[in-house]
Amino acid sequence: MKKAEIILAVLTLVGILLSVLHIPGGNILAVLTMTILSMVYFCLSFALLNGLGFRGMIKNDNYKAISALRMVGAVLSGIVFSTAIIGILFRWMMWPGAGAMLIVSIPGFLIMLIIVLIKYFTKKELFYRNMLIRIVIIGIPLVVLFVNSSLVRNIRYSDNPELLQAIEEAEQNPEDESLWRKVDSIKDVRDRAYQENREE
Repeated sequence: MKKAEIILAVLTLVGILLSVLHIPGGNILAVLTMTILSMVYFCLSFALLNGLGFRGMIKNDNYKAISALRMVGAVLSGIVFSTAIIGILFRWMMWPGAGAMLIVSIPGFLIMLIIVLIKYFTKKELFYRNMLIRIVIIGIPLVVLFVNSSLVRNIRYSDNPELLQAIEEAEQNPEDESLWRKVDSIKDVRDRAYQENREE
């Protein structure tokens, strides 16, 4: 299961890179892989975070060595990871509700970080080291995207100042639908020009 987690993370990075380079399919790949990764954390964190594989989930003997407290911690951590990944996805796609999801994730991340650090330095167990790695890998983009909400649009549309300005105006007046229509029309023109360049 850990291999599946790594593959999904790598494919997510590939999707983000493709979307930054405006290569078709990048956004779809990022959305699919981040959604699947979020569902894996949400549904299977009890096994994934405790180092059990797909086959290990079925065997009852594997659960005897895991304390009830650690199992509960793994499930709660999976929910926090899942929410954080969806928040990052929403921010990357510039969908409404991204800020709220990031805000909800951050307190859970802080609590998890404190507990994991204390446990890691007292017990030095592999479980807590792996948790710390996941917290850092997911937590850094979570905090960066929460602190700097304009970072995504600046990365994705750095080659189109007109679109950047239109998005900024629309975000300052979110109720004004004419501004959002202007953003969509500029995006459509940009996408058509890109497609024509590829066909030549």
